[in-house]
Amino acid sequence: MSMKNFSFLLVFLLSISVLSAQKDKTKVTAKRVEAKASSFDSVTLVLQLDNCSAADSFSLWQAEGLFRDPILFTKPNGEGKFTFKLVRTESPRFYFLGLNQESNQLRPVILGTEKEVMITGACFNPMNTEVKNSKINADYTDAFRKANQLKIEMNKVVQNYQLNYNDASFRKQYEDEMLAVDKKKLALLDSLKKTSPFVGKIIALDTYTSYQHDSKKAAYKDEVAYFATQYFQYANLKDVEYNNVPYIFELVRNYAQVILMPQLSLSRVQQKEIFSNFINSFPAQSMARKYALSGLMTKMFEAQHPLSIDFSDLYLADFPTESEQRKAQLNMMVNQIKAQMLDLPAPEIAQADTTGTIRKLSQMKGKIVLVDFWASWCGPCRRENPNVVKLYNKYKDKGFDILSVSLDQDRARWVKAINDDNLLWASHVSDLKFWSNEAARTYGVSSIPSTVLVDKEGLIIGRNLRGEALEQKLTQIFGF
Repeated sequence: MSMKNFSFLLVFLLSISVLSAQKDKTKVTAKRVEAKASSFDSVTLVLQLDNCSAADSFSLWQAEGLFRDPILFTKPNGEGKFTFKLVRTESPRFYFLGLNQESNQLRPVILGTEKEVMITGACFNPMNTEVKNSKINADYTDAFRKANQLKIEMNKVVQNYQLNYNDASFRKQYEDEMLAVDKKKLALLDSLKKTSPFVGKIIALDTYTSYQHDSKKAAYKDEVAYFATQYFQYANLKDVEYNNVPYIFELVRNYAQVILMPQLSLSRVQQKEIFSNFINSFPAQSMARKYALSGLMTKMFEAQHPLSIDFSDLYLADFPTESEQRKAQLNMMVNQIKAQMLDLPAPEIAQADTTGTIRKLSQMKGKIVLVDFWASWCGPCRRENPNVVKLYNKYKDKGFDILSVSLDQDRARWVKAINDDNLLWASHVSDLKFWSNEAARTYGVSSIPSTVLVDKEGLIIGRNLRGEALEQKLTQIFGF
């Protein structure tokens, strides 16, 4: 991939900042926290909204890396207003406002250092409400508007740069225009340092100036190497105030999206080195580091990337006090990645058989095991069963075995189908939870029949092999 194309794709991907909270699909556990605040040392957030009903409520959330927690809830008072009280803090902090405890649309608001902040607008659309009586929120909105305008401006310049790259005179013209936009970006940063330092630190996180004009350019092999190390160059990532900036999550997810682009042809080793060096720019066990790790991992999970395993291990090592529920959620996400990849250990399966005895996949180590997800109500599964029986009879004396995981809900129908289809092997298990079967969720099973082939060492060597494809694979393994 040429550097002109990298510049174009980079600016296109990162041209618009996201003002909203990060969106994830992780579940949250509501935990009410009573604010210990007095009239002399508190911050009040008042919601004066139109078209609210007496049944409506609002929740205030905090971001915790991969997770978000609702910390306060409120119902309308006699005047129809919603009020939150929080402890005043020395530095501003981000909170997120949601209607009726819903987490899919959370409006960011900066609180902590101003006595009272008011939000007005329509009750049903928190994202389009307006913050009043707050200089810092006004500064935040204005700064992002200006920064986004500059990104759009740069994006247009880079598109022209790409289109006219082979014409030296035009190339020079657009390089000069890049430099002009770079100067505007840095001028905005300098201005914010004086007028709104906290907001300036947020904008610094998302200020990337052109490789073509950087005095450090010669120290880097190409713009990819430059981007990998210099994207956050205007932010002091060790600044403690970044512990109050969950926006790091979004920016790092975008950063990871670029580094993981196949067009860059970076090896997994190179990607890991880049990400490791970047994460180590943050203080150990800091909230800012947690936001950054979470952004990396979220992009890796979305891309089903193997490095999600390494960085999930790092996350759990760095933040061992995460709740057991959160650790379980994270491990489930990691196992789903593992189950999609070859040459990685197959996640454990431990469920009851038809007699109630717990059978484990790990107990079958030393054999070639076909993990077969099926159900009595699944027509394609039942039609495939004769082929599975044929292969079991052919290879069972050579070290081949089957672990059948049923997505049934009715135990009697499950057992009847085993007998009717003459499924002779011993390992038939199910938790009778239908599509919520824990093993199916762990392996990311979204349709059945679905299979996973595991070798004698417990490593996954095949997925969704059925019929002739499964027979060919077993012939390759056993030699006949």
